[in-house]
Amino acid sequence: MMASQANGLQRFTIFFQGRSGSTYLIEALDSHPRIRCEIEHLVGLRKAGVDGQLKWIEHLFAAEETPRVSAVGFKTKLDDMLDKDAIAELLRRVDAKVILLSRLNVMKMIVSWFNSERLYEATGDWNQYPPGSLLSPFEVDLEKFDRRLGLVLHGKARLEAYVRSLKLPKMQVCYEDLLTNEQRTLGQVCGFLGVESLPLRGRCIKTTSDDLRQVVTNYDELYAQYKGTHYQLMLDEVLVPADVDD
Repeated sequence: MMASQANGLQRFTIFFQGRSGSTYLIEALDSHPRIRCEIEHLVGLRKAGVDGQLKWIEHLFAAEETPRVSAVGFKTKLDDMLDKDAIAELLRRVDAKVILLSRLNVMKMIVSWFNSERLYEATGDWNQYPPGSLLSPFEVDLEKFDRRLGLVLHGKARLEAYVRSLKLPKMQVCYEDLLTNEQRTLGQVCGFLGVESLPLRGRCIKTTSDDLRQVVTNYDELYAQYKGTHYQLMLDEVLVPADVDD
């Protein structure tokens, strides 16, 4: 039987969309001596069915608090959960906390999506690690980009609605805050999980420059496609200098 939250162990789940910094976040959290944070195992458990996914979560959450671990959790995308209602009930049963990881700049998210596919084709990994470097510029398929924008926006709305429906303690973390105020943001997450704030850092590195002019060879065409919309500002945005690679 799964232990209740009363034993002192804080359970949590990170909900995210792809290319929002989830790998970096869980690597940073897992480096904390009192946090255990698992990768998105649910996608690999799809073949195991609903029962397989639920049993894995129950096993993870059944741990007792120890001198080493005070918080335990995992990350998942919405569509990797085969029975969203059953998982919601499980999370409520253990008084889990929820972290909603999002990326405000959906233009950069989509460019990163394209780049991640290029990286995977070249290396077999969706993320890059030292001594890797930024990927070379590439030409964006404008029609495909617009289709992906629709998918991202629809997915964002569905994810936010699901998280609201959980009615559990929630913290929203933005990719942009991780990028520009990393330690402060990670400290806030630690506070939310009830553990001491410590200097933390993930291992993966950015694959895409924060300045899309340095990434997309047909940037002018992409810019023209969204000129006059609020997406224009997202294309203009540069939060960190081009030589910052973290």
